[in-house]
Amino acid sequence: MSNVGAEAELVQRFAQRGIRDGQQVLLGGILRALDPRGLLTQHAASPGTAAVALSRAHAVLHSRGTAANAKTAQPYEVPAFRIQIDAKNAVDRACTFAAADQRLADAKAFLHKIVNDGAGQLKQPAQCRALAKVMDRHRLDFQDAIADLAARAWQSPPSNDCLAWIAAETAALCLSSERDYDLLLDDVHALLRHPDPVGGKDLIDVLLPAPAPFRVVLVVEGAAGLANAGWLMPADADCVQFPLDGLPAKWAYGKAELGALAAVVRARMEQRGVWAGGSPKAVLLTFRVPACDHGAAMLIGRRKAAELLDQYVAGHRLAELRLGEETLVCGEATGRTRRFAGSLSAPAAAKPLTGHWPPQLHEGMRTAHIARSTQGLTASTGLCWATIEALGLKSGTQALAKTLSLQALRQQVTSAYQELRVAALGRHTAATSALASAEQRRAGVLREYDRATAEGRAVPPQLREAVEACRKTVEARTRECAAAEVAFRRPLEVLDRWTEASGRGRIADVNRWLDVLAPPTAVPADLAEAVSALDLLTPAVGGWAAHVVRTWQQRLSDAEATVKWSREAEDRFKAALEWLYATRNTALHEGRFESETGTLDAAGGRALVDLTLEVLGNWYQHASTGDLALKVVRQLGTRQKSILDELEVKGVRGLHLTHLTSPTSTGTDRP
Repeated sequence: MSNVGAEAELVQRFAQRGIRDGQQVLLGGILRALDPRGLLTQHAASPGTAAVALSRAHAVLHSRGTAANAKTAQPYEVPAFRIQIDAKNAVDRACTFAAADQRLADAKAFLHKIVNDGAGQLKQPAQCRALAKVMDRHRLDFQDAIADLAARAWQSPPSNDCLAWIAAETAALCLSSERDYDLLLDDVHALLRHPDPVGGKDLIDVLLPAPAPFRVVLVVEGAAGLANAGWLMPADADCVQFPLDGLPAKWAYGKAELGALAAVVRARMEQRGVWAGGSPKAVLLTFRVPACDHGAAMLIGRRKAAELLDQYVAGHRLAELRLGEETLVCGEATGRTRRFAGSLSAPAAAKPLTGHWPPQLHEGMRTAHIARSTQGLTASTGLCWATIEALGLKSGTQALAKTLSLQALRQQVTSAYQELRVAALGRHTAATSALASAEQRRAGVLREYDRATAEGRAVPPQLREAVEACRKTVEARTRECAAAEVAFRRPLEVLDRWTEASGRGRIADVNRWLDVLAPPTAVPADLAEAVSALDLLTPAVGGWAAHVVRTWQQRLSDAEATVKWSREAEDRFKAALEWLYATRNTALHEGRFESETGTLDAAGGRALVDLTLEVLGNWYQHASTGDLALKVVRQLGTRQKSILDELEVKGVRGLHLTHLTSPTSTGTDRP
């Protein structure tokens, strides 16, 4: 949760329903991993979850199995085999948390057999087809196992480390189904508002709802109609189109919303005609899609419509057909309608990546922009690899993985403070909001009491009781507010002062936060105060934020644990880069643009590119020379190895987190 208001509302729901700390860790971990504003290494799209690894292993086997012959099969045997190894390693890690689950044990045994038999078995398409069939069964069984484990963990929470693993796997399943984050959050709040006890199955039904039929309405600009569109779509899609001035007399899926959409498009077409001349045309296209929620239906519907337009663009060489930004979605079973109009989140003022225009990033930034704006998931993923190539990093992926692991270390340590801060402010805000609500309720009751006495009427006993009850409630909420001030606000003020955090919680010097998490031997008085504040604040906050802080305290206090995490992060980035390359080859060489992991692939690929550009942008912002990106990445890759070697000897003392990937530092030269 990255918003104080949303956190406060969730805290109030937890308190009202008596949600235990372990349950808060589980649900908080899932929501954090699905937050689109989260970091790549904390997001469900990040490589490392077994659910994703199994799906990718199956996708590779399926792709090679459907090839005409061994020579044309994509991806090639060696990268395809490495993806099987990645899946084996991910399932091995999963089995350390759920070794008793037979479904996980079966998947583990199957993957071990594939790896032990070697890459040669992946040569022939027929053998890959047979393996893909078995892998698909293990993939689906694993998904069922995760849902069952999450339901049981909600009822009887295991260790926090196990909860964190279950949260990551569950979030990956949510993202795979294209669950809309904001709608999911609304559904979680609705679940917690319900008076009945919240069971594990109730939670899973909210997180992973079964697909249902949705009716989507989209705007196709550039033509007044699409001939034979219904023939080109599946029969059960029930594809229909309406001219803007010929809406149906009867429409069961939100007739008022359909009319409003047509009015918006008509006005835009008229304005465009006045501006540029001519008679711009558009048509409303509607069809049915199965999806888990309105947001998923919107995404799936727009992709289906874009694929449909491919046929018409091919038939009209000079046509410029495109989808309008507006989409109308109606649940056929519920009748609930939602409007979508592209991304509505926008910065107050957009800022460039760097303060100048580094030539080394020109082509990469252009390709990244195209990748982000491309609607097709697999095409977008392939373009993410093209961005890596455009930056000149194709031959430096090993060094790039090391570089990104350094940046991830800095990001995650910094993020631990942000999560703690949001959680603390959320809990404080929940207390002050509860007091404000109680005072508002008391004011209303007192007005009624004063009105009765002013009119000389006898005050009913029920009203006297209500006045007394409100008084007691306000007193209780006042005490809670005072306690929240002591438990949350004051320790946070101490930490903000030590870390030199801004009003929005941005840390000026990450090294000072590192000192709080892993204090040096000699602790000055002001640092000791900050360490004490953290010791008080962490258990008071509880839930996911406390788990994250404790985890990083343990890691940073143990050099081996820090090194292990960094190398695991490096391996995950290597796997992500290998998958981008495999997806690019499958898409471009075989024309495959559908993938069961498409949503995860596109989100993860775009985030990896963003992280790469973040590192390079920061480097060129401060570098005195304009080295090629490959040279920069190789230099940082060498730095990562030196840092990890030094950590094993000296621990985190001297680690310069503030300038870990900067050209002005070596990463271990903290004064």
